[in-house]
Amino acid sequence: MKYIFIILLLGLSFNIVNAQNDAQSQKFIREVIPGFIKDNETKDVIYSDGLWDITDIKKKLDVDTLQSRIWRATDSNPDARIIFTKAERVFIKSELDKMATFRWTEGLLANAKMIKQDTVFSVFNDRSKGWSYFYNHFGFGYYSFSKPIFIRNNSICFFYRDHSACDLCGSGELAAYVLKKGKWVKLMTLYAWVS
Repeated sequence: MKYIFIILLLGLSFNIVNAQNDAQSQKFIREVIPGFIKDNETKDVIYSDGLWDITDIKKKLDVDTLQSRIWRATDSNPDARIIFTKAERVFIKSELDKMATFRWTEGLLANAKMIKQDTVFSVFNDRSKGWSYFYNHFGFGYYSFSKPIFIRNNSICFFYRDHSACDLCGSGELAAYVLKKGKWVKLMTLYAWVS
């Protein structure tokens, strides 16, 4: 009986991981993330399995209407606006609540290594380690990104990504993407940061 329980538990764990890394999200990540990765980093790309904090993402998406306050050259339409239905707001909130425990799996990006967020926490919460330890044991910096949130028959997507390489060397952004002719195009930047 004990072995049956363990087998069932392992099977359930496998299904949860696969559900979290669904094909649609993987396809989006594999299409969009390479554009953020600098050419000289393609040999040692490291990504974390989760995000540090999603508080700012929740605040930015907890509105009735989205309109970019920041215009970047990569945005396809600086005048774009997204007005959420009540059902969309409920769905987005639900997806954001799940994001706190969401984890990416190894093999998401070709030629990349995954590092567990718990490992990142332990390195930077230990004053004797920090970036020098990270460089020596893992590589030069790492990427983090959210699970994409798709709405409107998977034609609009909200996605957060960031890159950190030292205490004052990082950047990140939350953006809305639209599917145009089978390709994801950034519609608007919802917020961005640089250090």
